[in-house]
Amino acid sequence: MARAGRDRRPEGARLTVIKRDGSRQEFDRGKLQAGMMRALEKRPVTLARVEQAVDDIESGLRARGQPEVTSKEIGRLATEALRDIDQLAYIRFASVYHSYEDISTLKREVDRLMKQRTPADR
Repeated sequence: MARAGRDRRPEGARLTVIKRDGSRQEFDRGKLQAGMMRALEKRPVTLARVEQAVDDIESGLRARGQPEVTSKEIGRLATEALRDIDQLAYIRFASVYHSYEDISTLKREVDRLMKQRTPADR
């Protein structure tokens, strides 16, 4: 069994991403990691933590045993991972991924996130 890590990535059959426009391309973990790193820019999060999140997302997708996944599903998983890693990065990523129409929609998401915070988070 392959083990995920810095030098060893999750292995398995080819995984194809179905883009929003219907086109297909091979899953590229580098694109996923780059998107997450953009959201985490200047945040106190280690590269190792991001790599672990990407490994977890990729492993989860491959464990499903399905050869195709939508870009929407990958975005949802990245959003969930970022919510656990860093709430500001989560808002940054979600604002682009969800293409919020206006500031009120973004504010509702921030308000929802604030309600979910535990006293230890504050």
